[in-house]
Formats: sequence, C-alpha cells, structure tokens
Amino acid sequence: MAQPRKYVSNAQRQAVYRQRRQEVQAALMVTRALPPPPAISRIPARARWRAALKQVRLIAQTVAREMTDYYDQRSEAWKDTEQAEQLQEQIDELIELVDKIEELEQP
Repeated sequence: MAQPRKYVSNAQRQAVYRQRRQEVQAALMVTRALPPPPAISRIPARARWRAALKQVRLIAQTVAREMTDYYDQRSEAWKDTEQAEQLQEQIDELIELVDKIEELEQP
C-alpha cells in the first residue's frame, strides 16, 4: 500500500524544508548568542557589506571579551607564563582588528 502524500507538490515540500532549516539556523544563532545574518539577497551591495562587517565586528568583539574574561580568571602565577603573554598578544591584535573593522564600516 502506497504512503499518502504529505505535500501537494515538490515546491511545497522544498519550501517546508527551507523553513525548517531557517528555524534550525536561527536556534543555533540564539544558543551561540550571535546576531542574525542579514537578508543578503534583498540588500544593495554597500549596505550588505556594512551589515556583514558589523556582524564580523560583533563576533570579534564577543571573542575578545571571552578571551579577556578567560585571562582575567586565571591566577597571577599563570599570568606570568608564556601562554599568558601569547593570549594577551592575541587579545590586543583582535582589539586592533575590531578597530579597523569599525573604520571600514564608516560610509
């Protein structure tokens, strides 16, 4: 016995699939505390680029903040190690990168 059709057409089946994928992606963004991506296909080029740069900047700021929190939570003995120096250098470079991205965001 054949299984009854759930969807009238392939187009409807694909639309439901795309909707389901978008919901999963949105849930992942929320759990990771990331901003939603811009609707790229509907935005003019320069505005799309600025939105993408803003998203990159926000992610980089989040990473810098997490790295700084990690560094601050370590002991003073650990902060005297080479690992701590490398981490601090990475944090500084990331902060410089955020500043450069902010400059690029300007119209």
